[in-house]
Amino acid sequence: MKIVRISGGLGNQMFQYAFSLALKHAGNKDVKLDLSAYGRKTDYKGIDLVHNGFELKELFDVDYQEASELEVSTLSYQPTSLFNRILRKYFTKKTHFIDKQFSFQPDLLLPNNNNTYLEGDWQSEKYFLSLEEEIRRCFSFKKKLSSETERIVTELSCNSASIHIRRGDYLNTQTMNICGKKYYLNAVNKMITLAPIDELLVFSDDMDWCRNELKLEDFGFKVIYVDWNQGKDSWQDMFLMSKCRNHIIANSSFSWWGAWLDPNKNKIVICPEIWDLRQLNPNIDKYYRYNYNDIIPFGWLLCPIK
Repeated sequence: MKIVRISGGLGNQMFQYAFSLALKHAGNKDVKLDLSAYGRKTDYKGIDLVHNGFELKELFDVDYQEASELEVSTLSYQPTSLFNRILRKYFTKKTHFIDKQFSFQPDLLLPNNNNTYLEGDWQSEKYFLSLEEEIRRCFSFKKKLSSETERIVTELSCNSASIHIRRGDYLNTQTMNICGKKYYLNAVNKMITLAPIDELLVFSDDMDWCRNELKLEDFGFKVIYVDWNQGKDSWQDMFLMSKCRNHIIANSSFSWWGAWLDPNKNKIVICPEIWDLRQLNPNIDKYYRYNYNDIIPFGWLLCPIK
């Protein structure tokens, strides 16, 4: 049996679920999901790990088995107390695999009869690229759109682009890089040299900062601040991103999926060249030795953050 831990917001959940599908297709027959993180409020170094709760079942036609509390506790240590957090981190069970690399590890997909609890983000399309069409079908939104979102979709220009500015809880952590004004202006300038842009859709958890600092209207194209999708409706931002022709993403799994779900083979996707502050200072977190080389798909373009 393989148990995949699900945690984080929608983008993280999608990566983790896609990883579970890859495990199944590789020949691991008994694959289950651990959803226990959504039964408690959790925080990691300033990052909210539950956001709007477990959203996959509500938004997509996903098929999965949920692991029981006994199965989870048998194979893993859960950080439900200080003592358990110490056990999990320094005396990890042999059946509890914690991803400390972040990069693609193909050996994890190899079928075997070992009972394993898999905890990680699995943020690389290399895990599921062979299942691309199935993943796209699976992550087809089934919920009804708001009238405002529907209107934007019907009026979208064929030369539209999305831009995602993630701030919010990133401001409270020492590990996540904040893509600032310089990165976004660099990215817009890079985009307009590569593709005709006459409409830019702005997605952010800090619209006041976007309006006051970026002044995107100065580039001469139409700017739409998508500020009506809040809380449980936030998924509609990802849907709208996927309908744009080109994309400027943040170091965020949410806008990563917004760009990836766009089926346009000729799309331009611009990404920050520094995804996490650990890349600049490996001593920030000595427990995790993350390598971010596999998070950006082939063909996506890196852009300086300074």
